[in-house]
Amino acid sequence: MKKALLAISLLLILASCKTAHQRESAAVHQDMRTIHNAFEYEDYALVKRTATLYADRGTRFVFAHYFLGRLYLEGLGVKQDTARGLEYLETASDKGQMHADYYLGMYYLFSDEKDRDYVKAREHLEQVLANKSSKWFKYNDQIRHPTMFLIGYIYENGLGLEGKDQKTAFEWYLRAANSGYSFAQYKIGEAYYFGHVYEVNHTFAESWLKLAADKEVADAMLLLAEMYNAGHGEEADKALAESYIERARMSKNKISTILRYQGAISND
Repeated sequence: MKKALLAISLLLILASCKTAHQRESAAVHQDMRTIHNAFEYEDYALVKRTATLYADRGTRFVFAHYFLGRLYLEGLGVKQDTARGLEYLETASDKGQMHADYYLGMYYLFSDEKDRDYVKAREHLEQVLANKSSKWFKYNDQIRHPTMFLIGYIYENGLGLEGKDQKTAFEWYLRAANSGYSFAQYKIGEAYYFGHVYEVNHTFAESWLKLAADKEVADAMLLLAEMYNAGHGEEADKALAESYIERARMSKNKISTILRYQGAISND
């Protein structure tokens, strides 16, 4: 009888613990959504207050460290503190938080010269792709595809390397292009147009450039206009070339714009 009562008591305790864990898990998920939404709506005071509560509880709440890192590194609602921001982000990175790795990769790639570190940038960006998923975020492909593009950008320009590596850059751009990333599709078209890696192939170039142009990438439209003006791959079509030029004028979707946004190019 005593053994039976003991077993029942143990089962009740386990059930109670499981229920408490489920309640805590639900609360954590709710607070994560609160932090994410507050960040999107620029309520940085709420982000700081809620994220700090979790960060103070330990490193397992990686989403809290990621958002605090963003606040301090960018000076969003707090006094900017680069060292503290990097510490939070590195903590999240160490726990496999892919968004922290992506942000650190961009920081080391595009920050001021004194903080720029191309080797660290590449390491963090490659770590993004090593993570199969991110527990706290959806739409992970929206991070992975531009990550492939940025790694290609590093190799194309020989950043932190012994020299430029167009072949490896092409391979990274192709991975992103095959995933539908428009800027990478432009880079593949450009490579075939100028013969950067393989022999010039205007048919391949046109195909990839059209994919990017359909997504309003101005660079692709301008290169297509050059092709049609010169009659590369087919007869010259001045009217079609002019239509692409006009569309390019209207588009803000440019390689230079996206890199300037990331901090790679000055605003001069």
